[in-house]
Amino acid sequence: MDYKRQRIETYIELELQMSALYRLYQKLFPQDAEFWKRMAEEELRHAKVLEALFTFPDKFPENLDDVDLANLNLTVREIKEIIAGYKKNRPTRFEAYKKAIYVENVSGELHYRQVANQKNDPQETECFRLLNGGDKVHSESIAMLLLE
Repeated sequence: MDYKRQRIETYIELELQMSALYRLYQKLFPQDAEFWKRMAEEELRHAKVLEALFTFPDKFPENLDDVDLANLNLTVREIKEIIAGYKKNRPTRFEAYKKAIYVENVSGELHYRQVANQKNDPQETECFRLLNGGDKVHSESIAMLLLE
């Protein structure tokens, strides 16, 4: 499989797992259900943006090969483990929201920023720039919710 395609598919899986985590939070924390619903929907939109890249495979960012696929896969696996663990043992609100902030800031999400911030053809990195803009506020929004 083409390495760039594989990375994009893994980014899509990352977004889908983030959405699944937030859907779980929506069920576990009804007092904040609307917030988590919006977050889950936004992660699904991120996945759709990434899927659109397959329409123009020649426009994949050149430096996408620099993304550490093993680390990206590790992040996806970690989110799956968090979901499985929280389904078995309900976390406290504080614990769960701190984990969400952590997950938003782990290397998988940061890879968007690496690709988006490097010198490429602007069209090649536009979707990563859009994702980066949305991701910047996620951890801050969760932190603000936690402080309420």
